[in-house]
Amino acid sequence: AQPAMVHTIVDCLGEFVRKTLVTWLKRRGGWADITKCV
Repeated sequence: AQPAMVHTIVDCLGEFVRKTLVTWLKRRGGWADITKCV
């Protein structure tokens, strides 16, 4: 694969992960709750 294409895929994945994580975090009460669990 071309480096440019790989870069695009990584960017899209990063964006997806960020959005998914934000939604998941909000459902669980945010960062504060997670730090309590750890």
